[in-house]
This record gives sequence, structure tokens and C-alpha cells, in this order.
Amino acid sequence: MRRVIAAIDNSAAARPVLAMAKAIASDLGGELDVLHVVEDGDETARASAEVAGETLRTLSGDPVEQLATVVAEEDVRLWSLEPEVASEAPGLLGTSR
Repeated sequence: MRRVIAAIDNSAAARPVLAMAKAIASDLGGELDVLHVVEDGDETARASAEVAGETLRTLSGDPVEQLATVVAEEDVRLWSLEPEVASEAPGLLGTSR
């Protein structure tokens, strides 16, 4: 199974990220995994995932470290990061395979 990770923050920017990641997962015949590393709550992230019809998986800790761990340990094919997260973690951009 192909997995697409959508890493979202707790802002309105999560919705377009989720929409794009959901479309990509569908096109690849894969599964979407929506992640949020809690720093400032998760109310907006949770609502965005709910509107997209997805379940939000929350993690705790440093966002870059947590996302790198998920990508390394799980069968992830592609991940989508919000620009704010991507600017802090340029090594996480792209695909794992």
C-alpha cells in the first residue's frame, strides 16, 4: 500500500495542504495519513482533517524530528508539508522511494 503523509500545522493553511495530499493519494491509489505535531494546540488541525473526511494523528515533540522519524520508519511514498514546516526541514522534501 502506498502511503501519503500530509503534515499540517494548526492554521487555516492546513485545508489546501490536505486537499492536495488527498488528491495525490487518490491518484496513486494510496492511503492518506494526516499528521500534526502538537505545539500550539490542535483545534484547527483537527477541524481541517474532519472537514476533509480524514482522521488526524497527533504526535508530540520537535516537528522536524517527529516527521523525519515517521518517514523513516513507515512505508511512506510521498509527503506534503505546509510551507512553514518545509522551510524548517528542507531535507524532508520529496519522496522516500
